[in-house]
Amino acid sequence: LIDFRENQNNLPRRSGPPVPRADIITATPGSRRDGSLFMANKHLGALVSALVLLTITCACGSGSPNATSPPGKPDFLYALALSGSPTSPAFQLSNFTVDSSTGTLSSTSTTMFGSQLVPGIAVDPGSKYLYASYPNIQANAIGFFTIDPSSGVPTQTSVYSLTVLCPFCPPPSSPGVLAMNPNGKYLYYASSELGGGVSQGIGALAVDSASGTLSVVAGSPFPADQAAFRVYVHPSGRFLYTENIEASGTGGAALQSLSAFSIDSSTGALAPVLGSPFTPPVSATVETLAVHPSGNFLYATSGMAANGILGWSIDGTTGGLAVLPGSPFQLGVAIYGGAFDPSGKFLYASASAGGILGFSVDANSGALTPIAGSPFASSSVLGGPTIEPSGRFLFAVDGKNSAIVGFSIDSATGALAPLGSPTAVSAHPMSLTVVKAP
Repeated sequence: LIDFRENQNNLPRRSGPPVPRADIITATPGSRRDGSLFMANKHLGALVSALVLLTITCACGSGSPNATSPPGKPDFLYALALSGSPTSPAFQLSNFTVDSSTGTLSSTSTTMFGSQLVPGIAVDPGSKYLYASYPNIQANAIGFFTIDPSSGVPTQTSVYSLTVLCPFCPPPSSPGVLAMNPNGKYLYYASSELGGGVSQGIGALAVDSASGTLSVVAGSPFPADQAAFRVYVHPSGRFLYTENIEASGTGGAALQSLSAFSIDSSTGALAPVLGSPFTPPVSATVETLAVHPSGNFLYATSGMAANGILGWSIDGTTGGLAVLPGSPFQLGVAIYGGAFDPSGKFLYASASAGGILGFSVDANSGALTPIAGSPFASSSVLGGPTIEPSGRFLFAVDGKNSAIVGFSIDSATGALAPLGSPTAVSAHPMSLTVVKAP
């Protein structure tokens, strides 16, 4: 087991007087049905607490690859979870194998992070390495783990310091949600801070193909529009998208715009796309972007704004966005998270009123149509729907009961059927990531 508190003293420190580290406090009962988190620090806390809030209702870094898993070979599921007491919270990563025939989850291990906040993880396409973001006002870093190919158990082997990116910024850049290029060459993260006059940026790291180790991409962090709160990489690896919030932090989690960047395939460097940033057609909060497996469409759930799902078409040449006819879809409903099945036929999201919403996707127009029987499991409040790589199973977070709920997916209709009893987690699960075993 890894307790990051024991490793913090080994991380590089900024020069100058120490800066107090923000503490984490839990939300008061009833603040959000999914158990959101808040922090006390005005700038770092405002950003990171919202990052944690949003990971509860999305499937960060999970993706929906087109390739299917070999028959009989289990996949790996990682549940980023909150443990400890309200006065002394801690983060952990619960690991499971997924039976490829039944969808049954089997616990393999738990990695403890202690009091270190972990707003996001990412796994390379080969499922050999796992990365975890460690925002720390004195020593920002990315944790590097190797993954056991049989069990999926991650073991931390090193910590990559990010303080060199902005050693004198007040406050320094901090890693949040992580996004990896589909070919595994580059790892991106939101490195924005709220307020204080700090220039917003998007961090970019090159990944060594042989060892998985990290190095800074020349020019990183790259200028962003407002606060680049979340980052997503297009399935082609050619473009990167961000969800932006008010840089001062006064606007909370309200979605201000979407930004698009082209990615240099040789260097990983980012360049703004013509017309970026793009203003959303209706009000929304920053929740989740989901890019269709074809790369032709992008969707954003509107969260507390209750404006359904926003949709855009993606220009395959420039990466630019254009609002889809009929968008937003399911107007008037508070929707969170979002994940496609590998075929791109179906999109699933969390309904604030309960259950998992399912939509069929028109491959030509991108229009969304509710699936018969949706929402599924409407009596339960579920978050972060995540699709297993074969497309046969969907998993979601039941934060209230500290469990993971599984469903089988009807490949013809998209309907969901419960797999059986939920799988208990020894902490409050916030987000799920499912990957193929190597």
